[in-house]
Amino acid sequence: KIEATNMFQYTHAFVRAVPASFVDSLKMNAPDVPISLDLARSQHHEYTNLLKKLISNVVEVPKDDLLPDSVFIEDTAVFVSANNVIITYPGAPSRQPETTDVLDSFVKHGATVHKMDGQARLDGGDVLTVGNHIFIGLSTRTNDAGVSFFRQVCQPLGKTVHAVAVPAGLHLKSAVSLLDNDVLLASDTASGRHIAAEISAAANLTTIYVPDEVCCNVLRIQSSLVIQDGFPRSETILEEFAAQRNLTVYKLNMTETIKADGALTCCSILCNLS
Repeated sequence: KIEATNMFQYTHAFVRAVPASFVDSLKMNAPDVPISLDLARSQHHEYTNLLKKLISNVVEVPKDDLLPDSVFIEDTAVFVSANNVIITYPGAPSRQPETTDVLDSFVKHGATVHKMDGQARLDGGDVLTVGNHIFIGLSTRTNDAGVSFFRQVCQPLGKTVHAVAVPAGLHLKSAVSLLDNDVLLASDTASGRHIAAEISAAANLTTIYVPDEVCCNVLRIQSSLVIQDGFPRSETILEEFAAQRNLTVYKLNMTETIKADGALTCCSILCNLS
């Protein structure tokens, strides 16, 4: 069983506002209804305000209207210990410039930065940390060299890095996220079950499945659980779990980021900075 101590305690959250070019963001499939920029900004504002309620320090990295996907800040950096952060090399070429301002922001806040380079490619949405285990999805955005870079940085920190194949979907965390120190949340799809089986076996977790794929990605912050609004079947499952664990549930309607393959973890980087 993974120790729960400090697992969901965060001192800082880093976010980045929705850019003017967000309608041109990358998408696996074109949405039936086009993205509304105004609604996307309103929903992201609610997301940021909730983080400010739950976490003491919320840092807003400067917006860049020339980078359509930059609101999905999670893909640009991954904390592997309290003050050690890996600045990624995103798999999509159009997203690679996003890391510059993110790196600067972490340096200003005193983090020790490890910058990915060479042939390594990795999106932060492919990384799930469970205690001293770090699971990395091999997706269309993340390659073996990216996993190797993580191993080089993480081994001296006492972390074990696992590579996990992602059979479908954009990222590893399009299929799974962490509900509690001993519970994994997964989408009830073939890909979700495949990924969950690997992770749960390696980290000794039990798994809860939800029928709506986008709902398998949640934010757990202290004793709060942030979930997607508008998916009643999945909400019922998550609310029942939260009641069992005495967690407070917050629901966010994030329809516009969903249209760009985004989920709840995508729009922030949560960390502990001393």
